[in-house]
Amino acid sequence: MGKKGPKIPTSTDCSDPRIKAFTAAIKAQVPEAKDFEQYPCFIERFAGAKKVEEEVVTLFRNHVQWRKDLDVANIVFTVEEREKIFKLYPKGPHGFDRDFRPVYIERLGKIDVPALVQEVGVPRLLQYTAVECEEMVHQRFSAAAKLRGRYIDKTTTILDLNGLRAGMITREVYAVIRQLIALSAQNYPETMGRVFVVNSPMFIRGVWGFMRGWLDKDTQAKVRFDSSTKCLDEVMDRALLPDFLGGTRTFALTSAEDDWEDIDLGYHSCGDLSSDGGYQSCESDEENWANSPAQSQQGAEQRRCSFRQACRNLLRFVLPCMPIGEPDARQVALARPLEPRRA
Repeated sequence: MGKKGPKIPTSTDCSDPRIKAFTAAIKAQVPEAKDFEQYPCFIERFAGAKKVEEEVVTLFRNHVQWRKDLDVANIVFTVEEREKIFKLYPKGPHGFDRDFRPVYIERLGKIDVPALVQEVGVPRLLQYTAVECEEMVHQRFSAAAKLRGRYIDKTTTILDLNGLRAGMITREVYAVIRQLIALSAQNYPETMGRVFVVNSPMFIRGVWGFMRGWLDKDTQAKVRFDSSTKCLDEVMDRALLPDFLGGTRTFALTSAEDDWEDIDLGYHSCGDLSSDGGYQSCESDEENWANSPAQSQQGAEQRRCSFRQACRNLLRFVLPCMPIGEPDARQVALARPLEPRRA
């Protein structure tokens, strides 16, 4: 088994003085807050999402209004609709990790955004994301709590980048993903426990290595990048992972009505692995970048400029739950168009 990362909390620290104070402020200033007190740590997660009381209260008030506007409680998807979305954007829950966090997998290298927009539509896709988040918060966290014996409100996310290419990150793709990111971040904050980015191409790892210094240490500690899938031995037994991640299980569409008692958990010890462990690694983009057709000097400059401008977009695409924050001076410099080289 590979070297383990730092211990990441499995639940919100509701005893933290700042969180307690901000929670009290939300309850005092947002009348609808009483409707959410029955849900463990629900208000507290909002209280821990910001460092300023006014921003916390505004965040929760906006969430209440968002629920009304979207009529979240009455969103319904047929099995056929779910299957169509899953085919075009394979993502969903997959059991629990060794710390009893719900495991959520996204196959970003398999996403077909143009087809999603055409066949499903962005408004319906946003509703689907809301339903997934609701199921995670209200059903899967509760199931994890029953298994663990105490409440858990953090997830372990596995982002599989096998098949992802730089050319896939178009303006249309980024616009759609950005809306999904905003929905999750603004309405289901502080639910990200750990993120394992596996089968990551070289250009993604390069972007992460360049930009990780801009994130706070707590956020950095939650993220692991791997060109293969070896780091997933920290999550659960190899056999319990989906087949495309080197396991034996099938990754299939599930619902909140799953029989939790039949789920095989990944908290027992790993068996011996062979030297290669049966791991899958993605095709590297290094050769694709290195062997691209030669262009004019102006075309080369444009590609370099486009790559720099795409760095932040790529990171947001790959890490949909991560708070990148507002751009600082280095980010502004990164996005600034390059001046043509003088002959």
